[in-house]
Amino acid sequence: MRRVLVMGGSKFVGLHTVSVLLRDGYQVTTLNRGTTEQPLGVGHLKCDRKDLPRLKALLEKEEFSAVVDITAAEPEDTEAMIEIFGGRIERFVHCSTGAVYEDKWEFPVFEEDPLVGWTGVRTYPENKAQCERLLFKAFEERGFPVTILRPTVIYCPHNYLYREAYVFDRAEARRPIPVPGDGKSVTHVVHVDDVAKAFAEALRSHASIGQAYNIAGPRAVSLNLWVESAAKACTDEVRLIHYDENLVNRDVKDGFPLSTSPWIMSIQKAQRDLGFTPRGLYDGMKDAYEWYSRNHPFGRPDFQFDRVVASSQRARN
Repeated sequence: MRRVLVMGGSKFVGLHTVSVLLRDGYQVTTLNRGTTEQPLGVGHLKCDRKDLPRLKALLEKEEFSAVVDITAAEPEDTEAMIEIFGGRIERFVHCSTGAVYEDKWEFPVFEEDPLVGWTGVRTYPENKAQCERLLFKAFEERGFPVTILRPTVIYCPHNYLYREAYVFDRAEARRPIPVPGDGKSVTHVVHVDDVAKAFAEALRSHASIGQAYNIAGPRAVSLNLWVESAAKACTDEVRLIHYDENLVNRDVKDGFPLSTSPWIMSIQKAQRDLGFTPRGLYDGMKDAYEWYSRNHPFGRPDFQFDRVVASSQRARN
């Protein structure tokens, strides 16, 4: 298995996955709209995957041993992959999300726990869960060689979402960092390189065919610890302020970037089958800040959210 197609491959998770696959000796081709610079050393197929006639015409002429699908967001995306690659590839690794599980209050969450139902509302979790159902059905009925990864919140270099940057901006400015509630709610994050390595291991592991895996950091952490870990990557002067999130409009731009709902995932299955060994949070945040301090992809912050928090605190008092 040497020639791999990566659906996406030019941003964040896809970019890091391509880098790992190249390092491991694969011949990599990316398929995306070509709106950003493509990684060095890869082939490129320019196509909007929503343009199904062009997608099918393009891919039916190509031969790949495996496919890594980073960008499938709706059931139609996955249906097209099954139709195009059924009987033609050795492996298909699909990027899902830890958000596919039903809301529950027993932790950690295991891979066999129930997924959210399909109501047709087409929320992100519903879409991703339906993609999984289609893939597992294809595996059971046709032997489609799928492996599914369910990452939690992903952080680190090339992140285009305003997550750890929320902390870095305030720490650099020596500002107190707003954290909702008492900051003791627990979440689970994972370094992007660990996700990329999991994709590469899934291509190699025969045991992973027909399986789904939670992909998360070594331990779940409190929101306070997540903020402190990010802030300490750039300053020793870390100050947190806690606020009542019910008093702050959730639509305020660039607000606190993580959910306050608890999220704890079991990664035992990935450790067993994929040799998954994620890095610790402090080490990961140092890596994230090193990249962020050189690039500052979000420009100069205006801290509007902090002013809203302060106003809500004054109003409550």
